[in-house]
Amino acid sequence: QMDMAGNAWEWNLDVYAPTYLQTTCVDCANTTTAVNSPRVFRGGSAGNTAAFLLAATRNSYDPSKATGYIGVRCARAP
Repeated sequence: QMDMAGNAWEWNLDVYAPTYLQTTCVDCANTTTAVNSPRVFRGGSAGNTAAFLLAATRNSYDPSKATGYIGVRCARAP
């Protein structure tokens, strides 16, 4: 996967937890908490330094609040 970070942080389905769930699964998402819980976003934005521009960089935010630095990535089959 190339070019996964840079212009906007990207929303993820996961509810934010300080540590990852300790389970083994395939294509899992942490959706077990309340609906209004902070959600994970990853990847850094144009307003960040290079240290944030990694798909592994994650943070959380309230998805009901608007911001110009968090968005979605449109995907298509190769």
